[in-house]
Amino acid sequence: MSIIEKINAALDKHFKSNKGNVQADIAYPWCDDKIRLDMKRRPRVDVRHICVFIFRQNPDVQMILIDTWIFTRETINRAGNRFKI
Repeated sequence: MSIIEKINAALDKHFKSNKGNVQADIAYPWCDDKIRLDMKRRPRVDVRHICVFIFRQNPDVQMILIDTWIFTRETINRAGNRFKI
């Protein structure tokens, strides 16, 4: 089971309203530490919560790309959010 399959299964299990609306994929084929989230529909959950969940579950992931947004562990921590990764 690859890291992408694990992330997708964990998203569907943790966020009950997800039901496959947000799917993870490899952002670039040459690096495994960057993932891209594709949204079929707008999720009910804030995307910051999804990113924090992925960062906490997978220490190998360093960057998450969502459309034009880029989330890293440093940007989540420095943004003044209550999340600490």
